[in-house]
Amino acid sequence: FEMYPNPFDDRIAIKTINNHSMILTLYDIASRVVFQKQIANGDEMAVAHLESGIYLYTIVQSGKMVKTGKLVKR
Repeated sequence: FEMYPNPFDDRIAIKTINNHSMILTLYDIASRVVFQKQIANGDEMAVAHLESGIYLYTIVQSGKMVKTGKLVKR
């Protein structure tokens, strides 16, 4: 699983090894949900509306958390 680029400007892309549907949730540093979307391999998300800073993310598939991480918006 890969999310790129990191740091990002206005778009984030997803690369996975499977084509299962997943839910991406981005949280600001205060743990507030700022973005949520159902995603699949190859998707790109427009996130220009987010302010510069550090964001945490979770990826959930079939009700189970499969990935967590950190992204930085320039």
